[in-house]
Formats: sequence, C-alpha cells, structure tokens
Amino acid sequence: MNQLALATDADISIRHLSFLETGRAHPSRAMVERLSAVLDVPLADRNVLLLAAGYAPLYGERDLAAPELDHVRRALQFILRQQEPYPALVIDSVWNVVMRNTAADRIFRPFRGPTNLSRAHAGNALHSTFHPDGLRRFIVNWEEFAGSLIQAIHRDAATSDAVARRRDERLAYPGVPRRAGECPSCARALRRC
Repeated sequence: MNQLALATDADISIRHLSFLETGRAHPSRAMVERLSAVLDVPLADRNVLLLAAGYAPLYGERDLAAPELDHVRRALQFILRQQEPYPALVIDSVWNVVMRNTAADRIFRPFRGPTNLSRAHAGNALHSTFHPDGLRRFIVNWEEFAGSLIQAIHRDAATSDAVARRRDERLAYPGVPRRAGECPSCARALRRC
C-alpha cells in the first residue's frame, strides 16, 4: 500500500503520514490504532506497535478455554454446528486446530492412518497438511493447493514471528515449494495473467 492510499483510508493528510513515517512526528495512541485498523494488523501485533510508539498494550491474550471466553466458545460451537454436514475447523493464530465439528472428525478420520506424524504436532493444521506422511499424500492437486496455502502463510508470517517459525519448519519438508511461484501449477497461472 502506498502512502496516498494509506493516508486516504486512514482519513489523514499524506503530509502527516509522511512525518509519522520519517519520525518527524510522534503518533498518538489513537493514530497507532487507526493505522493498525486500516492495515488490518492482528490485535497481538497492534500491542507490539503500541509498545514501539511508547504506549501500554491494549489487547490481552487469553486461551480459548479461559472462563471469561465462555460466550465466545459457545458462539464458535454454534457456528461449527451450523456448518454440518460440511467440515469446519477453528484454528488459532499459529494454525493449531482448537475446535472442529463432527463432520470434520468424520471426514478426516480415514486419513489419520498409521503415519510418522509426531503427537506434538498432530493438532497443527500446517504440520498435518505439509508433512510427507500427512494429508498432502491424499491431495490430488497438491502443488496448486500448496501454492495458494503458502501465500496465506507468508501473509500471516509477515506479522507474526510464531507463524514465521512454523512456516520455516513446514517449508523445510521435502517437496514443498518455498513460494507460490515455485510450484508448477502456480507458475502456469501466473504466466496466463
């Protein structure tokens, strides 16, 4: 996003944005929040920006099992039930599966046969998908699928060190393209554009 687009979307002058970028002006807490919202920065990463600007973090991070998040768990369970008979998963910020509906259990159960997947990583959607003994051996269009998923992972990794570490671990598996353009089907699609 260029300065003009960001300034327009944030409803501030391009001159003020330029001053913020070069350090000639110090952003207020509200400005950090406004720019974070326009850039769709995840809440945990907004805390990092607030700290860098000299402000206290605003967003707490709690486990989904925390008692104060009971209403959120109930809402997610309702949404998962409404997706039946289609599989649905709830994943956290580092791609761990935290909830699933019964259709997801039914559909993925046959693919959990004897594998070399470690128990420590079995609940991680990236690991279960990219590992050579994981779901990828059942995905007919693996290269195309991996290419589009890698694009999403790179976007997430740009704002999260934890996702970046997971990404790097998964890209080390044999046969996984490092970028979407490295997979043959993605390269063909890019040439057509």
